[in-house]
Amino acid sequence: RHTRFKCDWSSDVCSSDLAATEPDEALSLLAQNFEECRTLFGDDDPSTLTARGHLATQHLRFGDATTAAALLSELARDREALLGRNHLSTLRTHRIFGEALRAAGDLTAARRVLDDTIRRLAATFGATHPETMRARAERLVVGELAHTVRAGELETFIADCDTLEPQNSLRTWFRPTRRRRRRNHRSETDNRKGGTR
Repeated sequence: RHTRFKCDWSSDVCSSDLAATEPDEALSLLAQNFEECRTLFGDDDPSTLTARGHLATQHLRFGDATTAAALLSELARDREALLGRNHLSTLRTHRIFGEALRAAGDLTAARRVLDDTIRRLAATFGATHPETMRARAERLVVGELAHTVRAGELETFIADCDTLEPQNSLRTWFRPTRRRRRRNHRSETDNRKGGTR
């Protein structure tokens, strides 16, 4: 019991001051923790999968998106085998995998992963489930970078943000976008009025 508890402390490292101030040391500890979990419990044990996920997230956080994407690709495959394709943990891993691919510069692969993840999230949990909305937000970022945002996609997303809990960060994230779109709309309206005078 003590050993499993020791392996499960990786989440504390990820949220500690150490991760923010000493990233190399934090990554070293997370890598060590991951290897201990693999040795003690095997590759497909929940503690091992969680440790791998925290290690991948830290690599992504500190700019090593390529390593993060490799770890998340394996994690997504293993969680899918263990939990099923449409389990929330599996789909969350795919969403973060898409984020890592985008950060690594592979926009085509990121778009493909996110599109598939959004379809499965929406079918299983609904289009406005918080995890679906996070995947949709990441897809918008990829779309803006690759100039592939679909007609009406941003408008629909902004409207759906109103269904989220008030404290959800996506509501705050897109608030400037809402104000900017309102200003642009007013400016266009004023220009049309000015042109008819």
